[in-house]
Amino acid sequence: YRGVGRETNLWPKTDDPGFDAHFKNSFIKSFETRRSVGKAVVKCIGSVLGHPELSDRFIEHEFSTLGLRRYPAGMENRLTELEHEDSTVTILSTFQNPGLEALYEGRYWDVPTSGEGFIVNIGTLISDITDGKVLAVRHRVRQIQEERFSIPFFFTPSFDADVATTLTGRPTRVGSRYKIFGEWMRDYLPGVEPGLLGVHDQDTCPTAGFTEGD
Repeated sequence: YRGVGRETNLWPKTDDPGFDAHFKNSFIKSFETRRSVGKAVVKCIGSVLGHPELSDRFIEHEFSTLGLRRYPAGMENRLTELEHEDSTVTILSTFQNPGLEALYEGRYWDVPTSGEGFIVNIGTLISDITDGKVLAVRHRVRQIQEERFSIPFFFTPSFDADVATTLTGRPTRVGSRYKIFGEWMRDYLPGVEPGLLGVHDQDTCPTAGFTEGD
């Protein structure tokens, strides 16, 4: 599993080499931009909580991934992403596409679209590590009548990052089973990215992904 985060990216190839080069360069720049945002978010959380060492858990971040997601058009009362909480730090672009909903005070609310900016979401692992001081947001995606696109970036801790203890030294909820992030990822990854490990599910949403490297 350590090697998964260091594999070479497989870039799509068309009959237009110029387009292929532009696509790759744009994707790499997009990754670097979102990675910078992710680092800044973690740094800010650590600073506000009085624990700047939080950033030390994100030095390598081998499993950080940038994806392209396409949701087909359909009936608006159907969910294309069931309600869930993310795991770490998500930097999301929804452009002008509605459909994302977040749970607040027992009710799902429409999340404003990102436009040219980003939506930042915190997941369960970060909430756990910060002693619950930063809350994970439960959310879902509602299908809309038009084809919908989004670009999620998942900023993750390093493979060897401690997930067993909080910033104040208390045991985390996952600490009884996992000591480092890589161990946690071993069980988490097959469920969210089955194709990455050779396990295919026809019901998964079509995606493309990119990790740091060539």
